[in-house]
Amino acid sequence: MEIRSGGHHRARYVTNFDRVAVELDDDRDFRVEIERPLSDPESQLVGIWSEVREETRS
Repeated sequence: MEIRSGGHHRARYVTNFDRVAVELDDDRDFRVEIERPLSDPESQLVGIWSEVREETRS
């Protein structure tokens, strides 16, 4: 929230995502994916689980 001269308030919004994808599949169901920047612990977990997933596909 920012206060402008004259005392009026103005809201300021900042995006917290990199990408939004909206899809309509063959069954006419919507699918929404939101990609957000990862924090350090999150990126470590994603890396670990990605490796596990790759190993289980083989």
